[in-house]
Amino acid sequence: MLNPVLIVAAVAALVGFGGLLYGVTGKAEPRRRLGLRLCQGGMAVAGLAMIGGGLMSPDKTDAIYGLLLLVFATGITAIGPKRSDPTRNA
Repeated sequence: MLNPVLIVAAVAALVGFGGLLYGVTGKAEPRRRLGLRLCQGGMAVAGLAMIGGGLMSPDKTDAIYGLLLLVFATGITAIGPKRSDPTRNA
């Protein structure tokens, strides 16, 4: 049987990944900001769901992975536009 907490975490992580793709493919600043917020929110909710589910179950590994996902979610700071100028090789 599937764990409902992990299903919620998977759906939230999918929303986060979709927000990342949405933000990266846009050229406008509001679209990148919305994509960043969707990415941060989805990953944070997924991490919190995994932490909550891991603390309630006898196996605590889900809580550790949820904490790692939460740290990565809060570490994302910007989705920038693609560079148009060629990069220099030193």
